[in-house]
Amino acid sequence: MPDWKQIVRKNLRLLGSCSPEFTEELAAHLEDCYEALLREGLPAQMAFQRTIGQIEGRCRVWLVMRFLQEEL
Repeated sequence: MPDWKQIVRKNLRLLGSCSPEFTEELAAHLEDCYEALLREGLPAQMAFQRTIGQIEGRCRVWLVMRFLQEEL
C-alpha cells in the first residue's frame, strides 16, 4: 500500500511544511479513496493514478488555498 503521508509531503513541498494535522487528514482521505477504488475492482496502478490525481494539477491550487486558510 502506498505511503500516503510521504506522498502528501512530497507533492505539497511547495507549501514549505504542512501542519501535521493537514498532512494526516489529507493522507487519510487519499487512503480511503484508494481503498474504495480497489474495492470497486480497479487495478492497483489505476487506483493509485486516480487517487494521486487529487493532489496534482488544479487540485493542488485548491489544497494550497485550504492550507493557507487554515494557517491564517
